Amino acid sequence: MSIRTKAISCVLLIITLLATVYLTLSISHQRQDLADKILAKEKSALFLAENLQEQAFAHYRTRIISLATGKQKVIEAFAKRDRAKLEKAVAGFYNVLKKENPHFRNMQFNLPDGTTFLRMHLPDFHGDNLTNVRPILDHVHSIRQQATGYEFGRSGLFFRVIQPMFYQGDYIGSIGFGIKYEQLLELLQKGISPHISLVSSASNWQKVTRSPSPVTQHGDNVILSPDNDIFSDLPLSNSALDQERIHFNGRDFILFSSITLNDFQDQPIAKLLVAFDITDDLKALNHFIIQIVLLTLGLLALTAFVLHFSFGQLLDTILNLNSSLAKANEELEQRVYERTTELAESNLTLKNEIKERQRIENDLRQAEKMQAIGTLASGIAHDFNNILTAILGYTYLALIKLTPGQDIALHLDEVQKAGMRAKDLVAQILSFSRHSEHKKQILKLQPIIHEALKLLRASIPANINIVKNIDAECSPALVDSSQIHQVLMNLCTNAYHAMENSGGTLTINLSQLEMSEENLILELAPGPYLKLEIGDTGKGMEENTLERIFEPYFTTKETGEGTGLALAVVHGIVKNCHGHIIAQSSPDQGTTFTVLLPCHQGKENLEEPPPESTMVMGKGEHLLVVDDEKEIILYWKILLEEMGYQVTSIADSSAACQWLTEHTTEIDGVITDMSMPKMTGLELSRKIQEFAPSMPIALCSGFTSTELQEKARTLGVKAFIKKPVDNILLSQTLRNLLS
Repeated sequence: MSIRTKAISCVLLIITLLATVYLTLSISHQRQDLADKILAKEKSALFLAENLQEQAFAHYRTRIISLATGKQKVIEAFAKRDRAKLEKAVAGFYNVLKKENPHFRNMQFNLPDGTTFLRMHLPDFHGDNLTNVRPILDHVHSIRQQATGYEFGRSGLFFRVIQPMFYQGDYIGSIGFGIKYEQLLELLQKGISPHISLVSSASNWQKVTRSPSPVTQHGDNVILSPDNDIFSDLPLSNSALDQERIHFNGRDFILFSSITLNDFQDQPIAKLLVAFDITDDLKALNHFIIQIVLLTLGLLALTAFVLHFSFGQLLDTILNLNSSLAKANEELEQRVYERTTELAESNLTLKNEIKERQRIENDLRQAEKMQAIGTLASGIAHDFNNILTAILGYTYLALIKLTPGQDIALHLDEVQKAGMRAKDLVAQILSFSRHSEHKKQILKLQPIIHEALKLLRASIPANINIVKNIDAECSPALVDSSQIHQVLMNLCTNAYHAMENSGGTLTINLSQLEMSEENLILELAPGPYLKLEIGDTGKGMEENTLERIFEPYFTTKETGEGTGLALAVVHGIVKNCHGHIIAQSSPDQGTTFTVLLPCHQGKENLEEPPPESTMVMGKGEHLLVVDDEKEIILYWKILLEEMGYQVTSIADSSAACQWLTEHTTEIDGVITDMSMPKMTGLELSRKIQEFAPSMPIALCSGFTSTELQEKARTLGVKAFIKKPVDNILLSQTLRNLLS
C-alpha cells in the first residue's frame, strides 16, 4: 500500500469517526428538541387548563351569591317553605342560566338536614336525603360557607357550587348549581387539543347510572371520551398513561394526564387525558435524520473522491460542508423559536382577557353596591325630612311669637340654622341616591368651571398653583348647573386637602372625545363625551382606599373634619347624568378624577329669574290637611291659621277620605302627605277625584321626581310641596292653587 493510499485512508477514517459523532449528536439534539417541544406543550396545557377552569365557572360563584343574598322573594319563599312560590320566583333566573349555557344542568334547594326541597330541573322530585350521597352538601351545612368542586352524579361528572342561605340571621338551607364538566372539556378542546378524554377510577364511575357516552376499561380506571376511538387501542393495564405513545388512523399521538379535577376538599377525583398530535414533529425528525444521514454519506463519498484526485483541496471542501450543516441547524432552531414565541403570545393574550373580565366584574359589583346603599340612604333621608319639617316648623312658629333680640329668640335662631344645615345634608343624601329632583338644562360647562375656580382661588393657599386647560369648543351637556358646580367644588376641595401641607399643582382639564365600541367603558353608550379631569400632586391613595372612596360616610380624615359624603354625592350626580367617573391614584403620585358626561346636541338654555320672596296671606279659605304624623298635623294647623286659612286636620288618610265625602262643599282645598299607612297621598287624590273632581289638591313629599309629578297630575294633584317646608314658597303655592 502506497503512502498516498495510507494517508487518504487515515484521513477518511478520521473524517468517518467525526461524521459519525456529528450525526449522533445532531440526531440526539433533534430528539431533545422534540422532547422540549412536548414538555412546552404540556406546561402550556396545564396553564391554559387552570385559567380556563377559572374562566368557565368563576362567574357562577358570584351569581349564586347574588341569588342567595339579593333576591328577597326567593329567600322569603324558601324560608317559609313555599315550594310553588319559590319555583315561580327563581324560574326566570334558572331559565336565563339554562339559555346561556347548555351545560348548566341543575339547580336545587336543600334543607339544613340534607333533604331536597326543590329541584328546578325536576320540580316534582323532592324530599330525598342527600347527606350520604353528596358530601359537599353536608360540608356546606356544617361550615355554612360557599363550597365548590367536582362531584360524580347519576348523569356523570359535575362542577358544583353550593351556597348557604340565611333569613333574618337564621340558617334556612342551601342552594346549589350543577354544571356538566363538558363545558370545560369544550374549552380545552378549542385551546389545547381536540383529543381529550375523562379518566376516572372505576369505583367513582360506579356512581354514574346514566352514562352519556360508552366507557373504556383501563385497569382500575375507566376512560370516557366523545372521541373515544383514539383511546380504544390502549392496553388494558394499570400502567401510567403519561408519555405513552399511540398510533391511530395513520397519526402519532403522545398522552398527557397531569390535568386533575378536584372535589370540594381539593382532592383529585378525576383527570383529563390529552392526546397531542406529534405526527408532523416526528415526520420532521425522521426527515432530518434521513437528510443528515444522506448528507453524511455523500460527504464521505465526496471526501474519498476529492482525496483521491486532489488531496490539497480537502480542507476547503470540509469547511464548506460544515457551513451548510450549521446553516440548516440554525434554520431549524429559528423555527422552534418562532413556534415557542407564538405559544407565549397566546398565553399573554389569555391572561389579559382574564384580567379585563375581572375588572368588568369588579366594576359591576361596585355599581350594585352603590345602588343598594343609595336606596337605603333615600329611605333614611325621607324619614329625616319628616323630623326636620317638625323641627323647623315649630322653630318658625316660636320665632314669630317672640321679639327679635330676646335670648330665647337667639337660641331658636341657632336651632333654625342647625336645621337648615341638616336640610342641606338631606339634600346631599338625596342627591347621592338620585332621588332629589333637579332641573336639567342644556348648558356649556366652561362658564360653570370658571365660576367655581374663582371661588376656589380665594380659599386655596398661594402655595397651591391652579392650572387649567379648558377647550372652548366643547359641546354642551344636559346637566343641572348647581350639581355640576357641586361636583367641581367637591373634587377640587378634596384635591386641595391632599396638598394643603406640602403645596402642589391643581389641574383642571376639559376636552371632548368620541367613545367607540373599542374603547367603551362599562355602562356608557357610544358617542361624543365631555372629559373633565381634576388632578393633584398630593400624597395619593393606597389601592384598598381607592376601592372605597365612593362609599357614603367613608373618609380618611380625622373625626369631625369630614362627613364622607362628598365623593358619594359626586358619584350619584355623575350617574344621574348618565356619565361615568374614574379615580386613579398611587401613593406619593397624586390623584386624578376623570368625569365623562354625554354631549347634548342642542341650544344652550338661559337662566330663569329667581322666584318672589314675599309671604302671600290666605283669604279665609277652608283647607283639609292629611298627615299620619300628629306633630306635623299640629304644625300645619298653626302655620296655616297664621297665614289666614281655616284648617281641619286629620291624621288618618282613610278617615279623611270618608269625612271629605260628607263635607265636600265646606272645603276649598286639600293638602296631603305622600307616604302614609292604609292609603297613600296618590291613592287619596284618586279617591277624591271620583266624588270631587274640581277639588284643588297639593301633595307634600320629601322628594318629587318628574315621574312622580306626572303620575300625580293624572290623579288630580295640582301642586307639590317639598319637605322641609319653605314657608314663603308654601304661601305662594297655596295662593296659586286656590286661585
